[in-house]
Amino acid sequence: NYNTFVKSKRSQVTIFIIVAILLVVAIVLIFLLYRNSINSFISPGGEEVNQNIEKCVSKNVEDSINQIIEVGGYIKTPNLIKNFEGREIPYLCYTSKDDEHCKIVEPVIVEHLKDEIYNNAYNKIDKCFKDQKAELESQGYDIVLGENMDVSIELLPGKTRVFVQREFKINKADISKSFSKFTSIIQSPIYDIFIVVHEILRQESKYCNSDYPLIMMVNKNVQIDKFQTGDDNKIYDVKDLPTNKNVRFAVRNCVLTTPK
Repeated sequence: NYNTFVKSKRSQVTIFIIVAILLVVAIVLIFLLYRNSINSFISPGGEEVNQNIEKCVSKNVEDSINQIIEVGGYIKTPNLIKNFEGREIPYLCYTSKDDEHCKIVEPVIVEHLKDEIYNNAYNKIDKCFKDQKAELESQGYDIVLGENMDVSIELLPGKTRVFVQREFKINKADISKSFSKFTSIIQSPIYDIFIVVHEILRQESKYCNSDYPLIMMVNKNVQIDKFQTGDDNKIYDVKDLPTNKNVRFAVRNCVLTTPK
């Protein structure tokens, strides 16, 4: 009859509505699951890649800095050295003649330090990128790594900042992410120590000596010790008190001629 027909139609409409709602929910769920899978699929292309590369850069630059501090301003021990207490100490101000002012070996010492860090760390930084590329490729990612890499180093009070510019592009599942700038900051006293070293060398080369007690008064976080050797050479030890890191260097300067 008519009432039964109407009820049947209403039931069909209700079923269609329920089915439509379930279909919409299913589509939304599929979309969300797909998006999440894509996000996890490409997740190494985000902050993780930046962090991995920047962490690797930091470690290698920090190793270079520590080596420079240990050797006394160089990655490798230079030819011009003084043997003292079983160690090879580099001369940072030197003259082979008596009664003569020494000449500073590295006049622009901060630039010299930057060059030492750059030359020692560059290939290791390059390896950071190549290792990250190889790791992601082993997971099925397509990686484009730029051939050109620009590395700049900035020495600042209490820290060293490293800027690296290099293309690093990640592709997978029709999604790509591209990076070109990486920044690493290393906490280190290398700048603070060598600014003090430079002032000692400036005074030595000009006045045949340095007022290192006054330099310590001006630089409260630094301790300076000076040793006079039997052949009238000087050994300076400059220590950064907060980190306990120290630099030793030698000076041969204004040596009095021995009477004959």
